[in-house]
Amino acid sequence: MIDSEQLKLLQKLAAERDELAARQLARAHESLQNAQQQLAVLARYAGDYHQRLGQEVSGGLASETLRNYQAFMQNVSSAITQQEHEVDRRKHAVRAAEVAWHETQRQLKSFSTLAARGAQRARSEANRRQQRQDDEFAARRSRANLTDA
Repeated sequence: MIDSEQLKLLQKLAAERDELAARQLARAHESLQNAQQQLAVLARYAGDYHQRLGQEVSGGLASETLRNYQAFMQNVSSAITQQEHEVDRRKHAVRAAEVAWHETQRQLKSFSTLAARGAQRARSEANRRQQRQDDEFAARRSRANLTDA
């Protein structure tokens, strides 16, 4: 059986692990948001550039300039694909951090439950001891009253 001091130490360590997991989860969410923002910037940039290309083509465009636009758009498209993969990777990291955090929460709750049960057992034992002492005192008093009579 774990004594209360050991249990307090385990609770403290579990609380520290829980705090660390919560911080890691927050960092993972922040990292995901940054990646999503970068993806949105790239998508807007590609849209703007594509619109600009449409305007340039309607006014007449040299074939070399068109090839440069197309090559550039291909690079932007590749960057968008890479960023989408990065967003997916960071989503996975968030899910993993959430699982880790939930596990630390479960452990912390388990230790808290054990501590509460231990405290309840200690109170019950103290109440039983007190009741025994009260009963013994009452019995002695009763015997003393009988011998005095």
